[in-house]
Amino acid sequence: MRKNFILVITLAVLLFPVMSAPADGAGTITGRMLMKDGTPISGGIVIFFDLQGESPPAPERYIRPPDYVADLENDGSFSLGVPPGEYYIGAVK
Repeated sequence: MRKNFILVITLAVLLFPVMSAPADGAGTITGRMLMKDGTPISGGIVIFFDLQGESPPAPERYIRPPDYVADLENDGSFSLGVPPGEYYIGAVK
């Protein structure tokens, strides 16, 4: 018997480049993820893709696992330690 699977992503705030810590060491990225209407994205995750080495994320063409993941708090806030670099960031609820 063949089973069909459906992937549902209710929200994806997609991918814009951000800078992390100064070049002297690892840093912490903190922030809040909000929907267009200002409502916090709670109960989801924030995902980071390192720009070095691999192709940028392109969900319409291929799947690339994120390099770093953090939970979103009820108010949409997050905090994550990452090494120096440039990242794409997104959120999924």
